[in-house]
Amino acid sequence: MNITVCDYIAAAGVTPATARRRLANVSHFRVSKTYRYSLPEALVTLKEKEINRGALQAMTAAADEREDRLYVGDHLQTALLLRDKLPPNERARFAVVRNFFFSSVAHSSVGVPSVVSRIGDLADLFLLQPDTLKFVLGLQEEYDIDAIAPAFVLVNCNNINMREAA
Repeated sequence: MNITVCDYIAAAGVTPATARRRLANVSHFRVSKTYRYSLPEALVTLKEKEINRGALQAMTAAADEREDRLYVGDHLQTALLLRDKLPPNERARFAVVRNFFFSSVAHSSVGVPSVVSRIGDLADLFLLQPDTLKFVLGLQEEYDIDAIAPAFVLVNCNNINMREAA
């Protein structure tokens, strides 16, 4: 998922200079003349007062989604930072998602030792999956974790450095 500087400005209610300064170290790519920034990395740059005004939800709602909805990359540190910035209600929703994630993986055929040894980190990383993030932020009411959790684990298990890198 990615956003533009204009999306950031509209969601956070900041000036263009502030948005550009905060996004300076965020992963980005260029499409035509527009820079697009990693949504999860941009979310962790928000201030508490902006989060309390709904900037997490507004920015996520404005984001473009990539076609790959499973692979989230080596962004465990970003996931942990974002988890810590979640307001209490959203943090509680993520706790429920994490519990269902564990249950879904445990009841699937991907619950092998290499996955089980990394399940906590994978559960934290699951916050960055687009449908999970939307559900946690209250932008999506229904969410079938059982349908996506095992595939998410298969795609991301061996592609991240986990907590040692964080």
